[in-house]
Amino acid sequence: MAPSNEHPIGLPFTLCHYRTMKSPTTFYLLFIAVLLAGCAGGPTQPPSQQSTLDTQPPGRGAPTAASNSNGSPTTSSATLQTAQELKPAEAMEVSIPDDSLLPLLNAEFALRERQYDYALALLAEQALTLGDIELTRRALKLAEFRERNDLALALAKHLAALDEQDAAASATAMALLIRSGRPLEALGYARQAKSRGIRVNAPSLLADFERLSSAQQATLSAGIESLAADYPTDHDLAIALALVRKQSQDIDGSLAALDTLLDRDPNEERGLVLWTQIKAARGDKDAYQRLVRALARQPDAESLRLQYARILASQSDFDRAREQFEQLLQQSPRNGDYLFSLALIEIEAQQPQAAMRNLQDLIALEQRLDEAYYYLGRVAEEQLQIDEAIRAYEQVGPSREFVDAKRRLGHLLLDDGDPSLMAAAFDTARAANPGQAEQLYMLQANLFEERAR
Repeated sequence: MAPSNEHPIGLPFTLCHYRTMKSPTTFYLLFIAVLLAGCAGGPTQPPSQQSTLDTQPPGRGAPTAASNSNGSPTTSSATLQTAQELKPAEAMEVSIPDDSLLPLLNAEFALRERQYDYALALLAEQALTLGDIELTRRALKLAEFRERNDLALALAKHLAALDEQDAAASATAMALLIRSGRPLEALGYARQAKSRGIRVNAPSLLADFERLSSAQQATLSAGIESLAADYPTDHDLAIALALVRKQSQDIDGSLAALDTLLDRDPNEERGLVLWTQIKAARGDKDAYQRLVRALARQPDAESLRLQYARILASQSDFDRAREQFEQLLQQSPRNGDYLFSLALIEIEAQQPQAAMRNLQDLIALEQRLDEAYYYLGRVAEEQLQIDEAIRAYEQVGPSREFVDAKRRLGHLLLDDGDPSLMAAAFDTARAANPGQAEQLYMLQANLFEERAR
């Protein structure tokens, strides 16, 4: 069986066809024997990673020989032609320094033993040393698989420099630089990725804008302005441009960028939402004009309607916000998020009975239970329905609301004048939530101490 170009681990060790810089040694002969055996073996990739790590393009393996009726290989004219076509590729084989053979072999066996971090360290070092595109690409994928952002960034930058066609490497470098708080450097890779024909998440460049110095903000703003001018029809860059102008307090400039975008695409959701938010915050009478028209064109656009409802609620326009959430519930009657939002709107609008009905409906759906019980308790407590509030607070489990629910429960039980009731309630809570036992002991002690003052 002819050895395949594809490495059994999915890494591009086309070492079966590499040449050393020196004459073969005993070790190298052993190495070749092992690799030839490995090249004929089956894949032993990381779990669920064959599609991730094994991206060798089809058609790059060794050509398959034809056979006659008795099984002997024959050579057809097509096979000869294929062999002739392969000769230039053979002439382009890369020589591997002797110093790299052992690390690559160790990486091979480390991968077979699923020692991924050790293999990654070896592969990354060799990728950065040898400058081989395929080796660097696979090392990058392994670094991303192992969530080693430091190595992934170095490899992505290296690959972007090695392969001028690899737009994904540029975009990866950009994303990792943003994550590490280096947006100015990321801006260069954003431009590189765009020039290579890939979409970039341009608004993410502004993730840490407020933490930058004034000079850095000015540099980043100028870079985004330049990039948006070079790609005037790019929606992501238009959003980034509007955001950076808004951050720089150029509200009119931000709206102008959004007007250009929305004139080109009246249904662009991010642009519609940002335009509406800016206009509503400024108190413009036509703040909702574009968004309402967009919903008239596409009444089933739940995401857009949800954004509209949230903007209305943020502006304390509870009546219209309620209408939008009611329409959303008609479209998705079992959506607990919509129901919970509607309950919060009723609380803000001081409609306790409606809020309690929505929270009870949410509990019946068995969604967002801890939040539902907590707010049900809050509303009941405000309505002096103490028994119902106590029952609701008792149902709140480990969550963001857990401590405050138990604190409020404790106060209500102590107000009843019998400390043993609170002690019993906290015993029950500790039995139901053993992971929070220490926290409950401390809370119980604090409540007794506060009451004793």
